[in-house]
Amino acid sequence: MQKFLLDEGGATAIEYALLAMMVGVVIITPLILLATATNELYGTVDVGVGGIGGSGDAGGSLSVALEAGSGGGDGSGTGTGFM
Repeated sequence: MQKFLLDEGGATAIEYALLAMMVGVVIITPLILLATATNELYGTVDVGVGGIGGSGDAGGSLSVALEAGSGGGDGSGTGTGFM
């Protein structure tokens, strides 16, 4: 019984577990804050560019603008936009 009461192996394991948990909290907390800030930044940029692609539409208003082009800039009037 004396040997069991003097054994500190379990206490050391618990201390290491608590230390690992605290390190995990210190690592995860800034990552969560960074993710929130990044999400807000992308939301601001999305609103700033008019929400292109934000409506679930594959091209949004950008594809409509490209389809309605005025000849594509190559002088041919074909609207392809190449060459």
